[in-house]
Amino acid sequence: MRDSGTARQVRLRLARQRTGPNRVRARERTPRSEVQEPAPSPPWWRRIHWTHVGAVLGALVALVGLIFTGAATYYQAAVTNDQLDQSREDEQYAKRSQAMRVFYWVEEPADGHLRLHLVNSSPDPVSDADVYFGAPVGSMTAVYSDLYVSYEQRIPYLPPCSDTILDSRHWLYMDEGQYDKVYAGTHLLPGWEKSLKPLPTPDAVWVDGLTFYDRDGAWWQRTSTALEQVEVAGPRTEGQADHYGWGYVRGTPELKATASCSGDQAG
Repeated sequence: MRDSGTARQVRLRLARQRTGPNRVRARERTPRSEVQEPAPSPPWWRRIHWTHVGAVLGALVALVGLIFTGAATYYQAAVTNDQLDQSREDEQYAKRSQAMRVFYWVEEPADGHLRLHLVNSSPDPVSDADVYFGAPVGSMTAVYSDLYVSYEQRIPYLPPCSDTILDSRHWLYMDEGQYDKVYAGTHLLPGWEKSLKPLPTPDAVWVDGLTFYDRDGAWWQRTSTALEQVEVAGPRTEGQADHYGWGYVRGTPELKATASCSGDQAG
């Protein structure tokens, strides 16, 4: 019985230690001011790595600068090349300015006596003008004749604004065989003039070219298709014919003044 009493005392003691409805322990609460709330999220512009952005923008600005610099350099080079080309064209035009005003043309009057005109329409003289031309006689076709006479006439001086005229009525010639007899390789033998005879009325005048020295001492050659500065005169052509002759212009050519000194010819 003693043991049962002891057990009862133990149960009573434990019961007293249990918390009853009126003995609820108050939970200790942390003051609101001491609670650490999560930090607010920073604005979006603070989340950007501006150092990296600055580096990228700097690279882009440098690239754009290089592009503009390259474009400006290219444009400047193009302008410079255009200026150089224009300077060359101006220089070439100035060099050709007098030569463009020296030319020839053939007059075919009603009387049938052809006249070859050598014109210097520049305000400066030209010197040592040599004109090479041929005169077909008795033409049977456009390129074939009975007689073809070759002429090489030297005009020492073409005055400014002048027209030098070679009239076919003063053209003489000798047969090719006779010319071989009086020509000694470097000169004509004395009495060669006796072999000359008047040229029958030619059917045309075929001019191979006109060479001359301009005021600057440059040697030029004008043909029916071109004007060029040369060192050697171009080759001569010779018409097809049954007979050939060597020609000579008698007397002093007729000289007239041109209407003006402003008539440029196409160079």
